[in-house]
Amino acid sequence: TKQDEEYDYISFDTNEDKNTPPTLPPRSSVFQKKVLPFNIIAASCFAQTPNETVSLYDVCSTRDGNIVVSDPDNSCLRIATGTGENSKKITGRLKEACQPKAVAYDSTHDRALVSLHHNEEYSLGRVKIGRKIAFKEMKLGKNVNPIAIASASCTSGGACCYVTVWPKSGDFSVHRLDCNGKFGGKLDVVKIPQGIDYHDSRYLVISDLKEGYLLKTTPEGKALWDKHADARTPGILNQPFGVVILPNEYVAVTESGNHRVSIFSDIGNLVVRFGRKGSDPGEFNNPQGICLHSSNQLIIVDAGNRRLQIFSLESLELLQCD
Repeated sequence: TKQDEEYDYISFDTNEDKNTPPTLPPRSSVFQKKVLPFNIIAASCFAQTPNETVSLYDVCSTRDGNIVVSDPDNSCLRIATGTGENSKKITGRLKEACQPKAVAYDSTHDRALVSLHHNEEYSLGRVKIGRKIAFKEMKLGKNVNPIAIASASCTSGGACCYVTVWPKSGDFSVHRLDCNGKFGGKLDVVKIPQGIDYHDSRYLVISDLKEGYLLKTTPEGKALWDKHADARTPGILNQPFGVVILPNEYVAVTESGNHRVSIFSDIGNLVVRFGRKGSDPGEFNNPQGICLHSSNQLIIVDAGNRRLQIFSLESLELLQCD
């Protein structure tokens, strides 16, 4: 099609793994201590040769059940066609020395968005996954370093994305870009924005890496959580990295500094914490990217252990309280 011709093809055929997700269980205000993943995908499963070392950074999931993971050390995207043992593993190679980092799913256009760093230039890539993997790059310039991406549907019927930006000037902020990468304004609401996610009810959740808390805000910058909410307490989180809004509008965030995941309610109260430093199932070493998969699963990039850990949201409701 004419739309497909805009892209450069970088890989080969995929299959599809579609699942019908069960309903998310009722909300809970119970703190929980230990959660075990129902599946783990080792980074080595993505390797194309026995000697290839795979690095994992960020993750997103498409509507067809494809899992897209960035591998900056090898200048490529790693793709799994599902969470099962028999899912197909695919590698989409980018140009040499091009480092993909943040990834997010754009449901409006059924594509992944990926931040790219290449020779002091920064850009966003648009990746379509079908019978082939297609790629198109949007230049952002030398002073716009995209750290995390949240895709959003706009009221005009189009689409845009919000990107946390760390420029060399130190003017940390959140940029709004249209579907072609054109700048549409910025938010200065936290000191050092890191993780970000957008909800169709028109709000964002942003993590502040420096102050260690979360902010729920409108696209115009109005804070939505009470200032006394747990999530807004400075230091409640240690190096918060990835953020994802769950189907019940709870918010999950990875804490790289504490090697765990924290979950807050829709009004910002701390509900669940699980994980500790280690390499056993349910333990983490520098957890980074996080995404929702099939509406009832959390996929977490356990970067230091070079693996993806996949958790059922239902399991969080079945554990004993502390």
